[in-house]
Amino acid sequence: MNKRLKEIEMRFAEIRAELDNENADVDALEKEINELTEERAAILAKAEKRAALEKEVIARGVPMDVVNKELRKEEPQVPVEIRDTAEYRSGFLKTLQGNPLTEAEQRAMDVANSPGAIPTQTANEIVKKMLEVAPLLTEITLFHVAGALSIGTDLDRSSAYVHTPGAEITASSDTIAQVTLGGYEFFKLIPISKSMKSMSVDEFESWLVEMLYEDVALQIENSIINGTGTNEPSGIESITWTASVNLISTTASISYDDVCDLMTMPVKGLRKGAKFLCNSTFVYQQLAKIKDNNKQPIFVRSMVEGVSDRLMGKEVLVSDECADDTLYFGQMKKIYGNLPSDVDVESSEHSSFRKGLIDYRGGAVFDCKVTAPRAFGKFKKN
Repeated sequence: MNKRLKEIEMRFAEIRAELDNENADVDALEKEINELTEERAAILAKAEKRAALEKEVIARGVPMDVVNKELRKEEPQVPVEIRDTAEYRSGFLKTLQGNPLTEAEQRAMDVANSPGAIPTQTANEIVKKMLEVAPLLTEITLFHVAGALSIGTDLDRSSAYVHTPGAEITASSDTIAQVTLGGYEFFKLIPISKSMKSMSVDEFESWLVEMLYEDVALQIENSIINGTGTNEPSGIESITWTASVNLISTTASISYDDVCDLMTMPVKGLRKGAKFLCNSTFVYQQLAKIKDNNKQPIFVRSMVEGVSDRLMGKEVLVSDECADDTLYFGQMKKIYGNLPSDVDVESSEHSSFRKGLIDYRGGAVFDCKVTAPRAFGKFKKN
């Protein structure tokens, strides 16, 4: 964002705080607000002029030195990232609501190369909400790359060895696999009455984040765990589970010995950093009740916010997207995912016209794959 534009936005925030003071000089603050508003409009007008000149270059092949000469007639400005501006944000959200725009908001929308692109602040709020609702996204190896992504990953690695001086060095037998992440679309569609038009911009943004992307995030986390790889991402459940190799299958509740055995199932070299994963019911109905041979609980509940619970000294991740009576132990970083930074928010009155509703649709693109199935073990009570 233009440096001066940032300063103006910061000053607006300070003024909002000052207005809470009963002794504030309201007249002086009002004058300052008007001056700052005019200055901000001038910066946006300059950005609009730049965009128009750039279009002229494309349309008529005008040499860039002519464009630069024209721009130098005015004080040079740092290019504005229009999606960062308050005008673009309010204009974008008002457009979704179906409300009229102010002149400054319309100008910001016109300047944008992609007027449908989500504002930076709104996008940040959505990503923040998704990470809160689906914390597994912070545990896997997550990329933010638009389009298909191909990554080399070790498929099978041999150990290093002690070399005898003077002897020929033997090449390792490591093999490298290529993991390709595509994109599966996740959508949430909500038809809402036109009363949404009466909401303030801030209230409407909060509603969008809460109502649309909470469920999108939960479905993405479900895919990380339960995705089969058939017309959906490949989650932990896409691993081939073999009894006594990487699976403990029993009709009894989990025991202390089962937990010990489960911790040995990730192969040597892939146990460091491994964590447990289960749903909250499994935590409190089963894990919290297990005691070792000295009658001491093996599950330790954290009393500090942000600090994970522990089972046998290892972190316990909780997701209610896990199936009941199931416990995983593995290195979550061996799950590679791609969540392009671009998220979509759109509205339409057409499909619900007869009902007087507006359809709001939130969408994201995501894919994931387990790159090292040998890094996981599973307990399942049948």
